[in-house]
Parts: sequence; C-alpha cells; structure tokens
Amino acid sequence: MKGHIFILIGPSGAGKTTLANTLHQEGLAHRIVTWTTRSPRPGEAPGRDYIFVTPGQFDAAFHQGDLLEREYLYGTWYGTPIQALSDALHQNHIVLISMGLQGARTIKQRWPSQSTIVAVLPPNPETLYQRLLNRGISDHDLAVRWPVMQQEVNEAQQLADYLIINDALPRAIAELKHIISQQTSKIL
Repeated sequence: MKGHIFILIGPSGAGKTTLANTLHQEGLAHRIVTWTTRSPRPGEAPGRDYIFVTPGQFDAAFHQGDLLEREYLYGTWYGTPIQALSDALHQNHIVLISMGLQGARTIKQRWPSQSTIVAVLPPNPETLYQRLLNRGISDHDLAVRWPVMQQEVNEAQQLADYLIINDALPRAIAELKHIISQQTSKIL
C-alpha cells in the first residue's frame, strides 16, 4: 500500500477544518467523512461534512467494530469509519483528516508508517479565544473548555510529527501542502 493518512490535530478554532477543506476542494487529498452525534451546524450537510447519527446508532457502530476510534468532546461523540479509511489506504489515496488526540494516537498505532500527525495551532491564546468567540461560543462555555484546550495544545505539540502555526491562512495552506509533498515523495 502506498496510501498515507495525514491527521490534523489541535484545539477547536485552530483552523484544522478550514485547512482540510481547502486541500480536499483542490483535489490534493482524499476525504473520509467521520461520524458525530451532534446536530448539523448551519451550512453543514449530512454525508458531506459528517455522518450525523444518534448516540444509540453511534454506540452500536462502535461496538460492531465499524468505527476505528471514538472520542467524546464537549458532550458529543466523534468517530472514524474503519472501512472507509482502510479502503482509502488500499486504493493508495492520500487521506487528510481532522480529529482529536485520541483518534490520532489510534491511527498512528494501527498504521505507524502510513500516518503523519500535523498539529495546527493558533499563534497565541488570545487569537484562539477570539476565534472561538467569533464562532458564537459563550464566555461560560469557553471558561469550561479553556483548561482542556490548553492541555490539548501541549499534548498536540508532543504528539505531532509536524507543527503549523496558523497565523495566516495562505501560509498555513502552503505549509501543509509542503508537508504532504515531502512525506508522499518518501513513500512513492
């Protein structure tokens, strides 16, 4: 197999989804649609952004072995369908996926030579805080999430093979393209 998985990790608001969506739209990476138990946000479409399921459906899929991993973040389950990921690797796709730390660890353990972890981080805590406020997250929710997010930033830096500081989107996109090009040239 010559396929490869690039896993974007980092706190909410770092820009992981924006980076992944940009490269998916440019046809530079294959997309795996992950599962979630949360409701769609405005502009999100089922099957395109996530597979939106009930907690019962999610739990059944996990226990049947349909999901490679699962992670519970802020009251919502997220998981990666194992068959879609395995198929993409067997078809020699370059996969770009955004997920939490536990999911990244699971994929790295299962496919160590076929996965690269890229931490996407904001330039500073103030920028991250403002991005989350701009998303409509309340001050109360931010106060609850903030200690967890700070720990996530520290763990992401330790776990990652590469680090992108997303202070300017065009530069972050260029850095991610360079990382993918560099890693895939090693395996082709």
